[in-house]
Amino acid sequence: MSSYYSLSVILDSLGPEPMWNMTQFGRYTRESVWTMLVSPGRIKAGLETLNKKEGQSLLQFMIQDFSGYNPLAALQRHEKLMEKLSEHFLLFTPTETYSRPVIPIDFYPPIVDALLVDRPQSLISSVKTPRQLPGNGFDAILPLFQLLSQARKEPLPMTNNGQIYRRSLTKAKKLLRDDIPYESLESSARVAYYYHLLQLGKDRALEASLDVENFFAHGMGEIFSRILQYALDHANPFQVLAIALASLLEPDEWLDLSNLVHWGKERRIPGAYDIYSLSYYLGSFTLLGIWESHDRNLGRLSSPYYYGWLRGELAPLTEKTLIIEPTGDVLAPPDTALSTLWDIDGMAEIKKYDQMRVYQISRHSITAAVLDGWDADTYVRHLENMARVPVPGNLEHNIRDWFRQLTRHQLLHATVLHSASPEDSSQAERILGKRILRRLSPTDLIVDRNDLKMLVHALDKSGIPLIPVINELETDQAKKPDNHPVRNFVYGEEAAESRRHTVQRGNPLGLSRKIRPLIGTQKTLLIRYRPVDKSEVRAIRLRPITIDPVALNGVTHENRVMTVYLKQIESYEVDRS
Repeated sequence: MSSYYSLSVILDSLGPEPMWNMTQFGRYTRESVWTMLVSPGRIKAGLETLNKKEGQSLLQFMIQDFSGYNPLAALQRHEKLMEKLSEHFLLFTPTETYSRPVIPIDFYPPIVDALLVDRPQSLISSVKTPRQLPGNGFDAILPLFQLLSQARKEPLPMTNNGQIYRRSLTKAKKLLRDDIPYESLESSARVAYYYHLLQLGKDRALEASLDVENFFAHGMGEIFSRILQYALDHANPFQVLAIALASLLEPDEWLDLSNLVHWGKERRIPGAYDIYSLSYYLGSFTLLGIWESHDRNLGRLSSPYYYGWLRGELAPLTEKTLIIEPTGDVLAPPDTALSTLWDIDGMAEIKKYDQMRVYQISRHSITAAVLDGWDADTYVRHLENMARVPVPGNLEHNIRDWFRQLTRHQLLHATVLHSASPEDSSQAERILGKRILRRLSPTDLIVDRNDLKMLVHALDKSGIPLIPVINELETDQAKKPDNHPVRNFVYGEEAAESRRHTVQRGNPLGLSRKIRPLIGTQKTLLIRYRPVDKSEVRAIRLRPITIDPVALNGVTHENRVMTVYLKQIESYEVDRS
């Protein structure tokens, strides 16, 4: 459980129905809600409803509470103050905090600015340094993006102590600027662990999880907010205050860390120890692209975070930007949205990161796309949806031909239930029902490997005992039998589920890609789905509002929010009635 929470994470935790209400039933986008909530004017207006004592109490709880990891625990004793803060959307109570009130870290800077009015001018250094233009802010998350890109296409093996092998980091670093150190990739990996963007697959190798697509669907300000939550996880009040004060500086100013520590000690703010411990702590922020230093005593937020976290002053990003060449080169301009970049990254092979990012569509990249759950029609249609120009005819022909060649044959790893006779096999089929994936022969059934415990239990309950051992198919008939064969008991620990295994089984990611373009179009879908533990298929008309690789959230004609899991969906079509 984190000590400090990102507003973006809190909004996700509210669920689809509260978010639907906050968007005024679809009138506003998620990005508009975020911009409105972090607006300093809105926060200041809410604070003006507090009397002087309440304001002092709030400030004390935020920066002087000695409970450390529960900065706002004492707020629960001030019901009137909590009521005012909640009324103005300044205080939230996420379910995972066990009813502990939370003020998002994104609200700390304007609250500190409004209530901590006696902060000395000496906290700001006399040194002035103009900032670089922030651009779109992508450089700040480039190491994270590149690491996840490589983990999607080629799983990253881990050492016995849980570190990514250096050779994998070296391969990921080849496309990055020389000034980005290995440590930035390692720090990015920890962010990825924190948000479950990496998951352990086979052979202790890390793969990009299905959550990455949803992570990059957020705006840049929300992504910065999420990374700050990780960076401030279990921070002390003084460290959080340093970040808040840095965000209040003028663009060319620096925070004097030495004077800040001295002032923090005078006010007895928890965590105000010495300049060495503060500089060391902020060094980890530098590796994440959050912080920049002039020397050990001066520091400030990096330009992407300064302009992009709360100010929203980064260059705007759009989705329909790609330029597709007949040669298979795909050019992604600087204003390309993160969700589009992540999609094209999985559809083509990155050649270089620059102002104009260059990808290449080839047979190799189509191979990766097939493994990632794409089919030819969805692939070509999605390219067209992301591009400024139509897909060249010769390239489309090549794409469809590569898909056709690569999907003509498949190697299947199957678990077979072999019976002594066709009659025994038919009896097992009647008992197991949906657990049977396919009949292979009169005596052989292909069963779900992930459901073997229940399969053995169901057969045993019906009077058909089965030894819970998976036998290997004998490939060398002349080989002598092993007196001590290795037994693969199905009652062992379940292995972590591979991203590609998840994608290939039912391909929910492909379904989410097909429905995602309909979000926000006000179109209604006629969905046929099979509810959990129900045999009959039901139909419902749903206007989609959000979708991820797991579930679709939509609104019925009664304006009721409903969730349908993608694996339950049998078919869908746009309702034209």
